[in-house]
Amino acid sequence: MLADDLDKALTVAAQAALANRLELMTARAQMVDAWRRIAVQANSLLGVASVGYNLSTPSTPNANEPFALGGTRSTHQLVLSGELPLVRRAERNNYRTALIAYQRGRRNLQATEDFILADVRNDLRNLRVLAENFRIQKRAVEVAYDQVENSLDVLQSPPEGGGALRPAGQGAANAGNAAALTNQLLSAQNSLVQAQNQVYTVWVNYLVARMTFYRDIERLPLDLRGVWIDESCPSPTLEELPTPTPVAGPGGAPEPERFADQRAPGDR
Repeated sequence: MLADDLDKALTVAAQAALANRLELMTARAQMVDAWRRIAVQANSLLGVASVGYNLSTPSTPNANEPFALGGTRSTHQLVLSGELPLVRRAERNNYRTALIAYQRGRRNLQATEDFILADVRNDLRNLRVLAENFRIQKRAVEVAYDQVENSLDVLQSPPEGGGALRPAGQGAANAGNAAALTNQLLSAQNSLVQAQNQVYTVWVNYLVARMTFYRDIERLPLDLRGVWIDESCPSPTLEELPTPTPVAGPGGAPEPERFADQRAPGDR
């Protein structure tokens, strides 16, 4: 969805949504029911013909013979009734109502499909935008780390001229320069914190957009606790986590690695 072509990704996402969305299945079922009601109402426009047959065979009256049936006491009756399709005003109105209901269901189905496709398209584009913003913010964090390290190196560098005695005016200038360098370091550290907060914000927004996208294509299965079963993002085990390697300092003791040393040589 992120690395492939946008048109191809939209096609795949749209096919998944049209095949799995439950409200779209409901709209399709309602349209099919409306089509069936048209056939029922069309059948009522035809004529009516019915045939009935009645047989009555009482037993002998005033006699203890309950099974003495038949004879001249039996009556047979054949009933034929019919109605020509001449006056069908109520049935005609019902038929037209069924036609209107079918067209309404058909338009509702089309509107539901368009709504789903628009949702999926917006979700995918938003997901791609947030993914690109996350990559940009990660780069901004790297730049902020570089600024902090550069400011710290400038602040800790020895003053020009070595340790020789300097006039009072030059000492005051050096003190002002140190204060400016300290403010520069504090500003770089604040920028680093802001960049880190921003990258976390973008990452959370990306996760929310990702869940929204999977919900809209009906690929958001939940477990018994109601938690999303995200099969595409398994949590790493302890063996898979990288182990940092300490770097020996000037006195032989390990010191924390600089951020610039963690990056590839081409990115420094």
